[in-house]
Amino acid sequence: MTFFPAPNDLDIDRIATTPERQVRLRVRGDLDRHTTHLLMTAVADAFAGGTVAEVELDLAGLTFIDAVGVRCLLACREAADAAGVAMVLCDPAPTVVRVLQAMGLLARLGVAGPVTEEPGRAGTASTGHHGPGDWREWSQRVRREAAETRLRARDAVERSRAIRQTGTSDAEDR
Repeated sequence: MTFFPAPNDLDIDRIATTPERQVRLRVRGDLDRHTTHLLMTAVADAFAGGTVAEVELDLAGLTFIDAVGVRCLLACREAADAAGVAMVLCDPAPTVVRVLQAMGLLARLGVAGPVTEEPGRAGTASTGHHGPGDWREWSQRVRREAAETRLRARDAVERSRAIRQTGTSDAEDR
């Protein structure tokens, strides 16, 4: 079985905004346990200096979010509240919308603009996965390897049962 290193696929760009007291962070990629520190750092840097009144997180390019990523968004919200800075999610990708709705957090995190789940939007038609090869091929390969592992485990269990019943192993019979 092949294990792939966890990708560090999160890009965060600080976008110039008007007025100057507003910061827009464009977040693209996967928000998971391997990348949350990047977003936390970017949000903390946005608060530095105390001159910022509002931070917008543009999540249109966010292709994946897990429970750790959701916790990161909540931590960013808490940090913004503690700093007296307004924080809003802008144009979240449909995958993000579905996860936040399922967890009942969409309203708590605050979303600016319309919330849609259009199939052609970022995060649905193409995930933008930058891992080894196409993610669908990778997923199929992992499923095949898991099925093969289950078969080997079943064989081992059956051999173990046979040994217990007869009191001998195939190696002793040779």
